[in-house]
Amino acid sequence: MKVVILSDTHLSSMEGLDRRLIELVKKADAVIHAGDYTELGFFEELKEISNSFYGVCGNMDSYELKDRLEPALTIELEGVRIGITHPIEGGPPLWTRKRARGKFEGVDLVIYGHTHFPDESYEDGILCFNPGSATGAFPAFRKTYGVLEVKGGEIKKLKVVKL
Repeated sequence: MKVVILSDTHLSSMEGLDRRLIELVKKADAVIHAGDYTELGFFEELKEISNSFYGVCGNMDSYELKDRLEPALTIELEGVRIGITHPIEGGPPLWTRKRARGKFEGVDLVIYGHTHFPDESYEDGILCFNPGSATGAFPAFRKTYGVLEVKGGEIKKLKVVKL
């Protein structure tokens, strides 16, 4: 199973997303978005072109999105348990990974956003992954997203990709 991971896109419509990434989203088995879509229109368009979609709300999302989406979500893909959060409380990016990790028990992977910078590291023995910002939203200035491949209960591939 191939998954595209996004976060911190801060868009009102798909027009602001790189065309290459849109094509990857359409082909992926699933899409995970770790919050801060910003506007409902972009969320709906992204969900519509995705084969399977999982997402949480972020601190900068509209009230409409915050009403629709949970601040944290646990899913299972191909036997891999994944926790997804932004985290919704926002604040300075210090300790964001630690705060994200603290929201989940019994997961194999925690996917989080908020910092706009990619990260792949361990926190309390659990792999944590931040795809960065696919739009290069401030303060990132570079566009990144994540690719995850899972099969048979294992993470086969997890990487940050620069646009």
